[in-house]
Amino acid sequence: MEQKALLKRVVDFHKASFDNSYDTMTMVQSQSEKIVESLWDQSHRSTKDAQGAFSQWAAVCRKSREDFKRAVDNGYEKLIALFGEDSGLEPLKAKKQEKMASEKKEPQKQEKTKEK
Repeated sequence: MEQKALLKRVVDFHKASFDNSYDTMTMVQSQSEKIVESLWDQSHRSTKDAQGAFSQWAAVCRKSREDFKRAVDNGYEKLIALFGEDSGLEPLKAKKQEKMASEKKEPQKQEKTKEK
C-alpha cells in the first residue's frame, strides 16, 4: 500500500511539473508570436503572403501544442486509473486532515492515561 501511495505522489508531482512547464512554454511561444507579428507589421518589405504563411504556421503550431497536451493528459488519466481509484488511495489533502485529526486525539488519550 505504501508503494502505491508513493507512486501516486510521484505521478501527481510529475503531472504538476509538466503542467507548469507546458504553461511556461505556451507563454513563451505566444510572446514570440506577438513579437514576430509586430516585426512583420513594421517591416516595409514584408508581403501579405508572407504574413499569411506565418499566421498559418503559428496556427498549426498552436493546434499541435494543444493536441500534445491532450495526449499527455489522457496518458496521466489512464495511469491514475490504473492504480488510483480502485486501490483505495485517498487524495493527499484527505490524508493530511486525517493525520492532523489523529495527532489531536493522541495528546488527549495521553492526558487521560496520566490522570488515572
